[in-house]
Amino acid sequence: MVHAMSHTLLSAAQLFSFYLLTSLLTCIILCRLLEVRSRLYELMTHCIPPDVIMRVMLIAFHFITYCYLLDCLQFLFN
Repeated sequence: MVHAMSHTLLSAAQLFSFYLLTSLLTCIILCRLLEVRSRLYELMTHCIPPDVIMRVMLIAFHFITYCYLLDCLQFLFN
């Protein structure tokens, strides 16, 4: 009986920890999205065309993804 109760308490603690972590990550992601949105608006107010902004963002995304992939492959094969 005691063992089952401690297991339940552990599960509740894990569930609560998971809830806190997801809440924190959601907050961080939303804050970052608002920051990115603000910067995008700033670029557009300086008459930089949206297609140029998106093209540069796409190139940067591919570059970052490629570098990350190379790091992962290097880690796996070293």
